Amino acid sequence: MRTLPLVCLRPLLTLGLLLAGGCSCNIQDADGDGVDACQDCDDEDPSLGLEFTVYADDDDDGFGAAQGKKTCVALDGWVDDSTDCNDRAAEFSPAAEETCNNFDDNCDGVIDEGCDTATR
Repeated sequence: MRTLPLVCLRPLLTLGLLLAGGCSCNIQDADGDGVDACQDCDDEDPSLGLEFTVYADDDDDGFGAAQGKKTCVALDGWVDDSTDCNDRAAEFSPAAEETCNNFDDNCDGVIDEGCDTATR
């Protein structure tokens, strides 16, 4: 019994390895989408290529929660960014401006940076 190298098994390889030469098991790309068959979500459907991770964006601010899931197609309400520090409130996200309110508005791990602590 022939065993495929680890790089040909799912979950998929990182994009860096793919760009460096694709799947080392050299299985053909049957659907012509540019993704080796050993990494393709469905090598008979050219609209489905690499599997990717998405994150729930419950507050619709474009940033998702830390827990993701693998998928082969875009999902409504899910994004490719997992850096939201509070996915229940859109005013807290990496794109938010920090305000002096005792919260980490911009998700950088620092509360009220740039605020004068004497005036809070």
